[in-house]
Amino acid sequence: PNPIFSVFDRKSITRMDQLPGTLRRTYDFVSNDMHVDEYLSDIGVGFLERKKMIAMHPRLTVNVDGDTITTKTVTSLETKEVTFTLGQEYEEDPGTGSNVKYVTVFEDGYLITKEVDEPESVVKRNFNASGLIMIMKTKGVTAVRVFKRV
Repeated sequence: PNPIFSVFDRKSITRMDQLPGTLRRTYDFVSNDMHVDEYLSDIGVGFLERKKMIAMHPRLTVNVDGDTITTKTVTSLETKEVTFTLGQEYEEDPGTGSNVKYVTVFEDGYLITKEVDEPESVVKRNFNASGLIMIMKTKGVTAVRVFKRV
């Protein structure tokens, strides 16, 4: 058994029909807190890539189709799509040039993504009527990004 699943209790939602309608939206970037650079550094994102990521004002679209969720992040320089199924392992490049394994669940109003090999590395996304609050944690650093609903 994979130890990452032990962090999710029985309240975790793993069926797509249980996801709230507020999740399926488009969001525009509003702000980063002062810890985003440190967070990105701690997950292994290089200096130039961090500066580029912090300077960009992405538009994030979340779509649910059958049993999959697709997040599409669009900036003036690139478009990045990530598709996954709740509760199943998938790979994504967090900006380091290498793929990392993740598992995502929906629990208590948050879309929670945990890195499989570093379970203390967590991204919690709170979707609400006005937007999205993204809380990113790793190695003792917590950073926040805020998006408004379009």
